[in-house]
Amino acid sequence: MIGVLAAALVLFLAFTELAIAPEPKDPFRIPGKVIGIDPGHGGIDGGANDRKGFMEKDIVLDVTRRLRVLLVRQGATVIVTRDADIELTDLGEEDEESEEVRDLQGRMKIINRARPAVFLSLHINASLSSSACGGMVFYKAGCEESKRLAQAIQEELWRLQPYNQRGIDTANFHVLRNSKSPAVLVEMAFISNPLEYRLLATPSYRQMLAEALANGILAYFKGK
Repeated sequence: MIGVLAAALVLFLAFTELAIAPEPKDPFRIPGKVIGIDPGHGGIDGGANDRKGFMEKDIVLDVTRRLRVLLVRQGATVIVTRDADIELTDLGEEDEESEEVRDLQGRMKIINRARPAVFLSLHINASLSSSACGGMVFYKAGCEESKRLAQAIQEELWRLQPYNQRGIDTANFHVLRNSKSPAVLVEMAFISNPLEYRLLATPSYRQMLAEALANGILAYFKGK
């Protein structure tokens, strides 16, 4: 597996500064569809990080901005929970003591108010094992549409990450169980894996992640 990862790294790094934001591969358009995207963490909550300032909150915000461009080109309206390095605790319930929970409540207020056709929460994974690698998608339990969306996105991650042996699974995350729309949480790669870490640091790979997500969303709607 390390050999495959290393080969992928060389390929991606060779094209790091190439043109950004090509059209998704699928010409299928989704005019009028509202897509909700939550770049995880933000503000004082940096999420997973390398302890040197490279943080999950910044990576997922960058991917979100790239994904929004791609989806708007396909006719969608995109609602994001944040477009800056902020937390959303002020939008949570005043009687909630946990700042983390208030932040999550604030995110879901934005999303549920918009009633998107689908909702994605974007994250970067981390593990104590540096060999852990590959993106995976969690979906809202008991929701068949969430499962279909998760599978469509996971298949695009497999194409981008041919070494990826992960799959979809249910989870009880706050943003999933409180979403009124089909919802998935995408862990796009591992910042704790040395090779994926280097890939995540390149604009070209973050663009490829955005394209994978866009193509998964388009495949989901095409299958409806």
